Amino acid sequence: MLFVRLNLAESPWIGERYGIMATPTFGFFCAGKAVQSFSGAVYPSIIKTRVEEVLQHGAECAEMSSAVDYEISGYA
Repeated sequence: MLFVRLNLAESPWIGERYGIMATPTFGFFCAGKAVQSFSGAVYPSIIKTRVEEVLQHGAECAEMSSAVDYEISGYA
């Protein structure tokens, strides 16, 4: 599992790409594909539960997902 903290003021294209309209935004990805996000004030217990679910089912998700081809998306 990988956790990343991004500053959208330094990389605004990321916010545009994923439709981020509020901060903070917590995004969950599987094999390079966004699968869920939470924006604004979120109870820590909700984030903790989602992280635990991703850890438990991450391998299944990766097997059932296809990675985003960045060559054709316009984002390199």
